[in-house]
Order: sequence, then structure tokens, then C-alpha cells
Amino acid sequence: MSPVSGLFFLLPLTSPSLPPATNQTNATSLISKACSRSPRKDFYLSLLNSDPNNKNTNLKGLTFIALKATTKNATAASVRIKALLSDTLNTGPAMDDGLRSCDQVYGDLVDQIEDSIDSMVSGTYKYAIT
Repeated sequence: MSPVSGLFFLLPLTSPSLPPATNQTNATSLISKACSRSPRKDFYLSLLNSDPNNKNTNLKGLTFIALKATTKNATAASVRIKALLSDTLNTGPAMDDGLRSCDQVYGDLVDQIEDSIDSMVSGTYKYAIT
């Protein structure tokens, strides 16, 4: 499972009825529980524990943290791809086609994440997973 697709393991767990964690111990426990089924548990634990907004949050909040991190990484990758595309010394037809394909994929990914965030905000969780 890719890190990007793995982030969506939190989406089905979110619910507006979940209360916020009351202290850091509860937040840490919630993060551990949310990450326990992920094939990349250490990666997600590190990601969620590194955000200062995780202290008093619920699963919905953790999902926003994960989506924010994914958006940041995908945007950085897209910027790097665009820089490679503008470097005329390194491009040939095959590399140019491959980079354009990657640029399209990352652009679509950022759009999908933004749609997921909008769905989370509006409470239409079933659309957040697509």
C-alpha cells in the first residue's frame, strides 16, 4: 500500500460524535489505535505524533492532520516535477512524457485531497474516501 492510499485508513473511522481527547495520554492512545492496522504503522505514528495539533483531537482531527501532510508532500512533489520539466538539459521525449504523466497524477491527487477535505468539513464522509 502506498503512503498516500494508506492515509485514507483513518477516513472510515471518523465520526462527528467522537469526543475530543481530554489529554495527551488519550490523544496518544487514539493515535496508536488508529495506526495499529496500518501496514506502515511507524510512518503514520511519526506523522501524527509530529503535529502539534494532535494534543486534544479526535479521529476527524487526525484525518485532517494526515490530509494536510499528504497535500504538502504531493504539492512538493508536483513542484519538483515541474522543475524537472523546465530543465531542458535532462529531458528527452520519453522522460518528458513520463514527467508530464507524473505531473498529471500529482495534480489529480491534490485535487482529490481537497475534495476529501471539503467532504470532511461538510460531514459527507462517504465522499471523502473517493
